[in-house]
Amino acid sequence: MADDMPKRGVFQRDPTTDKVPLRYVIYSTQAGIYLGDDRWSRTNPGPRVSAPTFTENEVHDKIRELEADGSHVGLAHRIAWPDLGTDASVEACANAALPRWEPVLPKAE
Repeated sequence: MADDMPKRGVFQRDPTTDKVPLRYVIYSTQAGIYLGDDRWSRTNPGPRVSAPTFTENEVHDKIRELEADGSHVGLAHRIAWPDLGTDASVEACANAALPRWEPVLPKAE
């Protein structure tokens, strides 16, 4: 694995509490899991193989941002353990009782 690649299962502990802080993914019953850059697991996953995770403060800010234009309402967040740096893989999301998705990979020529 290259040095710049995220390491699986490595969680950063809070140095003041020695605990791993909770991370969250954003979920919509209609669009699925937020995958970043206006991509959602049910509607347009593209090649995304993971979902960004957020701290408690970040997730609330991001939900407000996503709901601001009215296109995404009723968003919720779920705890997910990131296994790709700060991202949660399809498997990690499934382990958090969220639906799996199939990345849409470019066709090989």
